[in-house]
Amino acid sequence: ILEHALSPHVHPDDIAMFKDTYDELVAGAGNGTTELEYRYIRPDGAVTWIRDSASLTHGTAGPVVRGVTLDVSETRSRELDLRRHQQIVERMAALTIVVDHDHDTLASRVLQVVDPIGWGGTHDATGTSFGRAFPQLAAHEGLLDEMAHLQAGAVSKIGPWALVDGSGIQRTVEVEMFPLPG
Repeated sequence: ILEHALSPHVHPDDIAMFKDTYDELVAGAGNGTTELEYRYIRPDGAVTWIRDSASLTHGTAGPVVRGVTLDVSETRSRELDLRRHQQIVERMAALTIVVDHDHDTLASRVLQVVDPIGWGGTHDATGTSFGRAFPQLAAHEGLLDEMAHLQAGAVSKIGPWALVDGSGIQRTVEVEMFPLPG
């Protein structure tokens, strides 16, 4: 297979792995089967992802590699989209609370709440005190201390810590605080 016309079309970043895998198969390493994914450069220059499943058999003229080659570009693209989405969600604020910071943190009035992933219990928070609207968060002493000592222009991060929300669901909480202009 290495001398076959397929090898020159393997992506340069994958050629060493491709050759090593098939060299090991032909040399009899392992159980006589292999599976690998690599990039293939089509004659039109487009790059596709290929999955080979191959096994070594012996014919009258010597070893013969038999197998199936599938184009898995679409699957790879979906997996990449899923990984990107997961990274976005992991970095997305689960809950954004804008408060009119008062010296009494618990009494600070909630000005706005953005709840993109459904933290819950936020529909009636606007206009109420932080302590009343978010008792689970208000019970965290480190968070209250950071809020009380936040300086103009400063950014403060606290967490992560485990917290059970109002629905009884355990969440991981990280808080980033910063003052809004004005």
